[in-house]
Amino acid sequence: MSITRFMAKLLGGLLITGLVMCLAEGVLRVFKIGRPPPFFLVQKTSRGERLSINPDHIARYFFYQPFQRIRMKPRQPWRRDMSRIKEPGTLRVIALGESSTQGFPHPRRIAFPAMTERMLEIRHPNLRVEVINAGVVAINSFAVLDIGKHMLDELAPDALVVYAGHNEF
Repeated sequence: MSITRFMAKLLGGLLITGLVMCLAEGVLRVFKIGRPPPFFLVQKTSRGERLSINPDHIARYFFYQPFQRIRMKPRQPWRRDMSRIKEPGTLRVIALGESSTQGFPHPRRIAFPAMTERMLEIRHPNLRVEVINAGVVAINSFAVLDIGKHMLDELAPDALVVYAGHNEF
């Protein structure tokens, strides 16, 4: 076989493979297959658009092993809904991190974001204070970074507190 014929077959094979891959990618995008679930769930209420964290999005940081009899679901991190648009006179702080931020294994009311919210309310009685606890049990910094990007993009906080480092492995 001559070198030109070999190169033509190689180039043709690569071209066909590339076209098949582009076609497969296009089909997956059109039918929205393989995309992570949205980070926020949006609810339209009489108070305007309210956001809550989608627990299915958080589950993407945990792998599922089919041979396990019980699928462990991560502890639901947020039960609070929040306004997409920060109301005037509101101080909004996001606390990002792992189980220590979330408060696990203790009640959430004694986690540092809850205490910070109470202290800020005392210090600034004329402001509406929102400290959003974005802590998730058993995640590490790459997940904290991803969660932080979503929170910053949507919520426009006045401050961001990151407490992480316990789960780096």
